[in-house]
Amino acid sequence: MFQGWRLRLREAEEAADQGQLEEACQLLLQSDLRQYLPGKRLSARVAGELAERGRRRVIQGNLSAGWQDLQAARSLAGDISAVLAAREEIVALTLSEAESQVENGDPARAIALLEALERMLVQDEPLRWLKEVARRLESARLALRGRRFLLWVDGVGGYLVCLGNEVILGQACPGCRVEIPIQADLSRRHATIVRQGDGYVIEPWQATRINGQTIHGMTLLSDQDEIALGQTVRLCFRQPHALSASARLDFVSHHRTAPSADGVLLMAESCVLGPKWQNHVVCRDWQGDVVLYRRDGDLCCRAMEAIEIDGRLCDGRGQLHQNSHVTGSDFSMSLEELP
Repeated sequence: MFQGWRLRLREAEEAADQGQLEEACQLLLQSDLRQYLPGKRLSARVAGELAERGRRRVIQGNLSAGWQDLQAARSLAGDISAVLAAREEIVALTLSEAESQVENGDPARAIALLEALERMLVQDEPLRWLKEVARRLESARLALRGRRFLLWVDGVGGYLVCLGNEVILGQACPGCRVEIPIQADLSRRHATIVRQGDGYVIEPWQATRINGQTIHGMTLLSDQDEIALGQTVRLCFRQPHALSASARLDFVSHHRTAPSADGVLLMAESCVLGPKWQNHVVCRDWQGDVVLYRRDGDLCCRAMEAIEIDGRLCDGRGQLHQNSHVTGSDFSMSLEELP
């Protein structure tokens, strides 16, 4: 009688011949064919092909998939020479890419790459040194980035307002400085949104989908695009006002920022609040529009009526300060400065 393990071995060989490496790996592991010499030989072959595919994937910029291939190869054949060589090259390629990101002025991207290596239990001394350099540069860069504040609009809600041209979205956790910290199971630096002229692009660092489609590089955002971060966080990108480059992120899922806010405003030169549907913040009970705008580095406010700023009556416009309070005949709102 033909031995059963030979039938399973043949199935694994056919899967490997057709390039179905995951299936071949699964058959070899489940059936424990590696106790037989032909199974050991096939395991070494499949492991070598997985390691090579992992190396290619890292070169193409997909570190996560490349490392998964390498881990599968190790589980199948252990630390054979092909697996060790691929691991060494993957680490070297990732460190080189992180170094290039630091040199190109993007230390946050370098930190994300290095943290990915750390999650894969890589503890090389060059990694620790480069991460420290990237952290210091990122801290200096963050110090120069735009302000953030909470905008509380009575009867409407609260909004996290970001004034920088570039914002990072990530998990809200102690010691992690991102512009949009979200209380959810995300990476500490999950994605970046960058304002370019009148438009916006998003760059994913971890699993990100736009309208259900996974993205792997910088992608242009359009009004009403749905952004999915990780498995559960969903946001709607809105750029409703034709005369303003400012945009809004609305939570579609139940998540919120930390501190908690109903939405996020990516403020360019101005932000319009009022009763019209195309306003950045829709305030249905207001009679007219109120505009927050920038002037010579200051934040100002204007309306079509006299307004009161921090207890001082102004003729329709005035400069705002940290934690200012603004009132009109039918509205009231407050600013809360954030670090």
